[in-house]
Amino acid sequence: MPVGPPPIPPISVAVWWFPVAVALGVTIATCTALATVYAVTTDASARGSRHPSLWGVGAVAAWPVLLWYVGVYARRRDRDRPTARRERVAASVAVGGWTALVAAVLFAPPDPVTQVLWAAAAAPPVALGCYRLAFDAGGSGESPAA
Repeated sequence: MPVGPPPIPPISVAVWWFPVAVALGVTIATCTALATVYAVTTDASARGSRHPSLWGVGAVAAWPVLLWYVGVYARRRDRDRPTARRERVAASVAVGGWTALVAAVLFAPPDPVTQVLWAAAAAPPVALGCYRLAFDAGGSGESPAA
């Protein structure tokens, strides 16, 4: 029987990936939120809103505001200028990020680390698909959710 301290167990894969998953989750959430604020703010400004920043921040702070903006407000008012490329990219990142996060929560195994890793893997291709579908393929791109 050996004498001395017990051997140190190996580091689990879950422990190793946890800081990576937290960093990815914070990055995805931050990029998605900033893209949403920018896309909604610039779109509201182009539609003549007196307070476009409130629409942008409200869209991230409370999702019913985003739904109201996309479903009602943006449809009732016409843009006074065309959608710029930066706005189209921001709208695509916002839609792609939200879609990837929701899809990861719904379809990934019920482990937060796995869900964040799935969202990180899904966000770039979904955002690219949103951009190509809405803007490259002849889409009008009239609202941030396009």
